[in-house]
Amino acid sequence: MLRFFLALLICSFQLATSGFCADSEIYLVENISAKTKAKSPTLARISAQASARRDGFLILLTRLELNTAIADEINDDEISEMVSSEQIQNEKIAGNTYFATLNITFAKNFVDHILQKKTREIKNNNTENLLKTKANDGNETSLIIAGIIDKKRIKLWEEENQWRYALNRYLGSRSKKNFLVSQPDLDNIATINNENITDLSYAEIESMLNKYNASSAYTIILNYDDIENKITLDVNHIRKMQKKQIRLSFVNVDRLDYEKLLDIVAKKTIEYLANTQFVGDKNLNNNFVRLEINFVNLDSWIIAKKKIENCNFINQINIESLSRDYAVISVNYNDLNTKIEDNFARLNFSVDKKSDNFYSLTIN
Repeated sequence: MLRFFLALLICSFQLATSGFCADSEIYLVENISAKTKAKSPTLARISAQASARRDGFLILLTRLELNTAIADEINDDEISEMVSSEQIQNEKIAGNTYFATLNITFAKNFVDHILQKKTREIKNNNTENLLKTKANDGNETSLIIAGIIDKKRIKLWEEENQWRYALNRYLGSRSKKNFLVSQPDLDNIATINNENITDLSYAEIESMLNKYNASSAYTIILNYDDIENKITLDVNHIRKMQKKQIRLSFVNVDRLDYEKLLDIVAKKTIEYLANTQFVGDKNLNNNFVRLEINFVNLDSWIIAKKKIENCNFINQINIESLSRDYAVISVNYNDLNTKIEDNFARLNFSVDKKSDNFYSLTIN
């Protein structure tokens, strides 16, 4: 609050430099959640901060209407050089897992310098100008590596992997493919197996991506709980210098048969990934929203969570972190005709917009 007040004074009394305030707002990225597990708390902290800086840089590129693919050409040290200050909040360490929320301010002159440098390098290599505003037409290809858990074992290339077939059926019916499902050829089988599928690095799959002319990969492991009648998906998004994890859940409320259920889940999964993947067109990210849910006790958290799960304008809820008095979740907001504040007000929530696509909710 004090920082905001001081910034307001600067805007009021130094009118000749009014552009400074606008730049400050653009280059300040707030409420970036970081959670990383490593071999030690120190390594986890270093990794989490690097991941948060890269996330903040991607948000900054989106604000500047630049193609986020340029981030693939910039390493973590270069991103660190662009950071002028950062504030760490809600820092927690549990074993070798590190949690924190960061507010990061990027230095405009350093950002401009590195982006210009990368632009020259790209042009010298006769590659596409990744900084061209809104250049990406949505055709960036992502490779899907589909696995299914059967009797506590992950099946990938076996014929019994019905999940791979379901994804193929859905993508085969689409006129515009942004996703490809990897098939069981000899190279793929030699590269990925049920032991390394959950911890792949970009280097391990780079040759596979090149073969499919893809820029990133999703490993999607399906687990069907026939007792709770629910499917959970563990999703890893892997691209150069970046790796993200999410978990999706689907409840079979209509009691569909297994094959039909897989088809519906395949459709919903591809729709979700299409709205949250890192691409140059920022319009594809409009549906992805992060929410901080404030509560006073466990009962109020359960009430808030049920309200959100049962509403008709939110789907694909992923819990990023949960503490004693608040939780951070990411969701897909599917009602673009109504402001998110208005929809949550109808559910009896107070809403405070913290930053782009990030809101704080308190149940009334």
